[in-house]
Amino acid sequence: MPISTSQTPRVAIVTGGSGGIGQAVSRRMGSEGMSVVVHYADNSGRANEVVDNIGGDTLRRSWGLLAPGGTLVSYAIASVVKGTGSMVIPFLALLIRLAWWNALPNGHRATFYDVWAGHRRHPEAFRARVRQDLTTVLNLLADLVLTAHVAARLPLAQAREALELAESRTVYGKVTLLP
Repeated sequence: MPISTSQTPRVAIVTGGSGGIGQAVSRRMGSEGMSVVVHYADNSGRANEVVDNIGGDTLRRSWGLLAPGGTLVSYAIASVVKGTGSMVIPFLALLIRLAWWNALPNGHRATFYDVWAGHRRHPEAFRARVRQDLTTVLNLLADLVLTAHVAARLPLAQAREALELAESRTVYGKVTLLP
């Protein structure tokens, strides 16, 4: 069920938005087309680094939060992809926007974190980076610093339905198969 059914542009301010629940709420609101402002405990001014996992208007706001010399890392475009439509055009638009921002003479940097980068050209380096990244994430999970949100658990016999659900982009969280 949508958080808001209003057609009027809406802004959500998420306090504590850098935590697990705050991130989930921010993603959900962003996916429904809301402008999301995330408040965090340290209000020391502009951020040296901003990681944007929503995209769309939130990405533009994230860029505006950067301190001189700051870096924006984007890794999602969920808020601009509607339904089961293609992700190609929104993704290309994101890459063009990031390239444009990098060309500006303001000392900021923008990049997209791509988990698959280099898997064909430099497979050894790719495997080492993925091993390091996954080890870090798994350690954070083991230490209960991160928690995985599971949207659905389906038996292996329903693998087709699980894949359709995961690709539909209609659920927040992972779709897992059970033996």
